[in-house]
Amino acid sequence: MFFFMPTIVVLGLMGLTIWWFLLAHEECQSCTHYNHYHASNTKLKLALSLICSALFLFGIFNIFPIFHNKWVMFFLATPVQFWAAWMFYSMAWNEIKKRSAGMFTLIVLGTTIAYLYSIFVIFFPFLFKKAGIPIHYYFDTAVMIITFILLGNYLEERAKSRTSQALQKLIGLQAKTATIFKNDNWIQVSIDQIQLGDRLLIKSGEKIPTDGVIISGQAIVNESMVTGESKPIHKQKGDFVIGSTINESGSFEIEAKKVGKETFLSQIIAMVDQAQHSRASVQQLVDKVSAIFVPIVILLALATFLIWFYFGPQPRLVQALVSMVSVFIVACPCALGLATPTSIMVGIGKGAQRGILIKDAQVLETAANLSVIIFDKTGTLTEEKRSVNQMHFLPDLSELAKRQQWPTDDFESFLYTAVSSIEQQSTHPVSQAIYKFLQIKKPIRIELTNVKPVLGLGVTAQIDNLSFAIGSERFMQDQNVSIDSNFQKAVQDFSQSGNTLSFVAVNEVAVVLFSIADQLRSGAKEMIEQLKKMGIESVIISGDNTIIVNNIAKELGITRVFSEVLPAEKQKYVKQIQRAGKKVGMVGDGINDAPALAAADIGIAMSGGTDVAIESAGVVLLHSDILLVPQIIKLSKLTMRNIRQNLVWAFGYNIVLIPVAMGILYYPFGIMITPIFAGAAMALSSLSVVLNALRLRYIKIYEE
Repeated sequence: MFFFMPTIVVLGLMGLTIWWFLLAHEECQSCTHYNHYHASNTKLKLALSLICSALFLFGIFNIFPIFHNKWVMFFLATPVQFWAAWMFYSMAWNEIKKRSAGMFTLIVLGTTIAYLYSIFVIFFPFLFKKAGIPIHYYFDTAVMIITFILLGNYLEERAKSRTSQALQKLIGLQAKTATIFKNDNWIQVSIDQIQLGDRLLIKSGEKIPTDGVIISGQAIVNESMVTGESKPIHKQKGDFVIGSTINESGSFEIEAKKVGKETFLSQIIAMVDQAQHSRASVQQLVDKVSAIFVPIVILLALATFLIWFYFGPQPRLVQALVSMVSVFIVACPCALGLATPTSIMVGIGKGAQRGILIKDAQVLETAANLSVIIFDKTGTLTEEKRSVNQMHFLPDLSELAKRQQWPTDDFESFLYTAVSSIEQQSTHPVSQAIYKFLQIKKPIRIELTNVKPVLGLGVTAQIDNLSFAIGSERFMQDQNVSIDSNFQKAVQDFSQSGNTLSFVAVNEVAVVLFSIADQLRSGAKEMIEQLKKMGIESVIISGDNTIIVNNIAKELGITRVFSEVLPAEKQKYVKQIQRAGKKVGMVGDGINDAPALAAADIGIAMSGGTDVAIESAGVVLLHSDILLVPQIIKLSKLTMRNIRQNLVWAFGYNIVLIPVAMGILYYPFGIMITPIFAGAAMALSSLSVVLNALRLRYIKIYEE
């Protein structure tokens, strides 16, 4: 029975190793070529180490005594020590070159001492016999330690690959081919052959190959992977479409506007990848602690050797060597090194799955401490798409038009055409609402000159001898526009209803007043309530007039409001709140929000926002769901709590086991840690940190 059971265990271990190595490569089919090679190389080294460990066990259990022969052990251990473990030597050398000792320095010192001691015993056994020291080889110790560490590394790599599943899903969304018009023919090409300005055909059921503008046709497009909106959207000529979204019905042609790394999806993939490799400040603190910790461990290991060598029981040299190697291995700060980055990677991956694109690890650390979140109103707390609900003309428009010598007698049609052409130049929600409203009038496009947008206020343009100004009442004042008394009643009525006003002036005379209705974004009230429960104050900052902003604030239950704020002033208010000792988050979507997003401790941009806003923010909400904002806070708090748990475990493990490895329990209880046990304990410590971090993947950060 004694012979039979170990045989089954060892043969089973070898069989599992071979089966795992031959079949597990299927997991890496979705990896890049480099990652696939790296993963396969790690598995090959681990498989070799596992098999050699199993053969050593044959010798230890005396199943096949040949594997306890010194030369067999030497030939089994050498490839493991200098091929499978070569990356440890390389990394240790890098640490030494940087004049810092890390976990790889400890691994190399521990295993190399055990290996070289065994070599010394093989070639100079007479020295040990003469000194009365028993002959013992530690090849098995070095090999099993390396095996445990390689196993821990492999499990770590698997954990990292799991945190990148959201990233892999995004990569999988990309179209592979496109139908392009070239040399008077439609041909199939790979998407990496698409160039700016190319004309592409997208048929029903196909993925849109790249970002572009529809130049003919119309379709129903599913953009749920970007916006989170389950309802497909009707797209027609002039509309922008996002690459990798799906054309559910219809056929259309687009002109490629962004290709390769510039596309929306490619930028998201790059941001997630960059974020997962970024470092939080808590990780930098851990690195500093490790830089001090490792030299202390080396001194403790040397002290352990000297104490056992001079004061320990016989054989002193063997006991001293075993204890020193145990200290090197058990003190290896692998778990400490994994504690922060693993949790960060899982947290960022979790966010990506929910549609929260975190661009830097520091965001996860900072978001947990936010005390104030400032919201832009238009397009953030209110729906991005607004609508014109009323329009008021100057009563004597025809007389004014004749005096100003408008180029046509059809004054209203000319005004529709002029305003539509000017507003089409702007991405502001108010301008877009007016442009969309005027499309009902089917205006033609006319040539503009000297178009000058004024951030957050309005735009001026020239058409022949006529100077146009479109924007807020404040903008009209800045442009010295006279507003007829007939407008005053309309201004009062529209303002009291809580609508945004936009004037159109020709040659410094107001001729049209548009009333644009705001509609609260779905989930905005619930979001503010959730933030209140978290103890976070919500603030509105907007360029709109005070009545409109106060109405929105009252509806949401927000008491602190800054209205009629110029774009440059938004940043000033952010800094003002920060000076009061508050950690500030800013949520916005427009160009005018970019300075404030950059100034805030955390900038959060809505996915439908401008490129400038998205670039300035630390977090991008890929879906239009405003309820993702409190989820960022919850994800941050859970991630930081997970990091603290990992650090407590990693430090606690070292604090408890280093003294035990040094032999503090030997004299009172006869307990000693062998190097093999130390390697197993270190691997289990690292594994526990990784598994604890992976728990984040299954914790809900949203309310049902």
